Amino acid sequence: LGEEDNLNLDDLDGLGLPDGGAESAAGDESLEAGFLGDEDESFLPGGEEFSAGDLDLGEEDNLNLDDLDGLGLPEEGPGGFDMSPEAEETAAQVPDGITEVPTKVVDQSLENFNKFDLGNETPPPSEPETKGGKADENFALAGFDDILPALDKKSAPAVSKAGKRLKEESEEVEEIQLTNDELSRFQATLSSYPLNLRIACEELIAEQAVDPALMSKLVKMLVHGAPAKETAALVSKILGKTISIPKGFEKKTGEALEAERASFGYIFVHNFLPVLRLFFAIALVVTALGYLIYEFVYIPGKAESIYKRGYERISAGEYGRARDRFKEAFSLHPVKGWFYKYAEAFQDERQYIYAEEKYDELLWYTASKNSRGIPEKKAVLDYARMETYQLRNYKKADDLLRRNILDYSIYDREALLAVGDNALAWAEVDPERYEDAREAFALYLERNGQNDTILERMLKYFIRTDNLKEVLPLKNYFMASPKRKISAESLAEMGGYLLDKQTEEVQGVPNAYLESIEGLRDIFLKAIKADPKLPESFYHLARYYNQYNDANAERVTLEQAIENFDSAREETIQRMKYRIDAQLRYAAILIQNKEFFPAEEALIKGVNLYEDGQNRRILSVSPEYGKLYAGLGDLEYFVKDGNMEMALEYYKRSEASGWAPPEILYRMGGAHYQLRQWEPALERF
Repeated sequence: LGEEDNLNLDDLDGLGLPDGGAESAAGDESLEAGFLGDEDESFLPGGEEFSAGDLDLGEEDNLNLDDLDGLGLPEEGPGGFDMSPEAEETAAQVPDGITEVPTKVVDQSLENFNKFDLGNETPPPSEPETKGGKADENFALAGFDDILPALDKKSAPAVSKAGKRLKEESEEVEEIQLTNDELSRFQATLSSYPLNLRIACEELIAEQAVDPALMSKLVKMLVHGAPAKETAALVSKILGKTISIPKGFEKKTGEALEAERASFGYIFVHNFLPVLRLFFAIALVVTALGYLIYEFVYIPGKAESIYKRGYERISAGEYGRARDRFKEAFSLHPVKGWFYKYAEAFQDERQYIYAEEKYDELLWYTASKNSRGIPEKKAVLDYARMETYQLRNYKKADDLLRRNILDYSIYDREALLAVGDNALAWAEVDPERYEDAREAFALYLERNGQNDTILERMLKYFIRTDNLKEVLPLKNYFMASPKRKISAESLAEMGGYLLDKQTEEVQGVPNAYLESIEGLRDIFLKAIKADPKLPESFYHLARYYNQYNDANAERVTLEQAIENFDSAREETIQRMKYRIDAQLRYAAILIQNKEFFPAEEALIKGVNLYEDGQNRRILSVSPEYGKLYAGLGDLEYFVKDGNMEMALEYYKRSEASGWAPPEILYRMGGAHYQLRQWEPALERF
């Protein structure tokens, strides 16, 4: 058939069908069965069997008149059946007896679209139309509907449940009639769709049995260039599965695209909005980065710098400025470690009021960070240690330990040891406090058992209470093995105690354990090895050399002891006493060696230490300290220019301190005599 040669029902006159229709043609010998609907019956001359498989529909299941060649029909049948082109042009009337003809409308110029709707067994009738003796662009072939159901069963793919439901719901079917222009638009629309949608449409058109109404709707959408999203919605509805459209996929004509690109919405969305999003993203990142740098780099760094500047002001003596710098830095970035540094620096400068202030602030700060409101234990221990050994405020130290630690944890080991140590120091001015120390150590023993730490404290307790019987077994215990842990301070104190017991003047019955004292030098050497910077070890060793008249060793040892005393932190009253006595002993050695000027310097240094202790109410008046003034008086009386007024002044201070033996009184009388003060001289003599 040519492009414009469409075939309709009028062209079937030449087929030679009888007037009675398909049913009356059943007895015709030349066409034994006619066009039967049963796939097992034969309508071929000669009685050959026919099946749907014998009907070659081609790759796309297309059916046109050329496919009838395989049916074995002669060009001229018994009733004038002529299939030649001339017969096609003259055929115009429908044979009598065919009153209703089911139609399948196909555009013969559409190569991949001229297919029958094999799923519709009862299509609505359509009236053929002719114009100018030529058939319309559509054609309908009668009789094939009876044989096509058999083809449906074998060749048509299964329709989805959704397709069947839509098929049942369809009510109105329109003919599919496409012109060449419509076909072009159809193909252009289909080619503009994304691949997955295009394949789905082609499969529906080429393979699937779809309700004519839905097929007609789909074709119209393709002809009219429906958007991909609308077509995808219809195809998804037919197939019963979702056909997704790639994001942002949309094909437009050049004019529409240019018009859209010129619109404000397009410019805003595609040009301005991406830049705006990028700007805000960059701004957000920069803001977040700036905040993090400011909060965690700049602010801590600035605060650290201010902390350091304030810390340096302490050693320069600008204590008020140091406090102000600390407050400024703390308001920017609180750092717990700087509380300790400032407090310790104030202690080194003997600014104990400022140190107490820092410890009070530290207790509050650490308590505020604790869920139970308990300050940090290290802060409490350091604060109490300062009160014990530097301020001698034993009551406050005891309260700090008990209220901030023991009230919450009665068996805290460090707190119990600190309470006991504070009580031992407190007992130097109030002997009743020895019992508090014993109770604290006993509670520790009850909870933790015996170990080197508590045995060392018990050793100190027995030394302070002068219990030689208990000291000697503990001394043997710690000296028996180098693995036994004991501090250099305790070793020096134990050695000094045992040395005192050996050199003291015995009154009454001597102690039975005095003969068991031995190995004192080993004790001092072990203490020096444990801590070469400890001054007490050298001080007691110098006393040991003095007892055995080793003047050279005594002098060297005293010089090392004085050097260590000068660099060590003053912690106890006993250390201050030892330091003054070391100056006095060293001056005596220098005077004996006729080194008068260094001896005078040593005595003046000792006097300054004694007077400082008195001003701080740490030291009380004692004859031992009077010897310092007597030594200076002797230097004025015997060695120097004979300034008798200065010599008398030193002797009077010695007498006021309790040191005024007969030789000092004779020298005072001699000084008055040289000054021609006869009456005072006579009284002294």
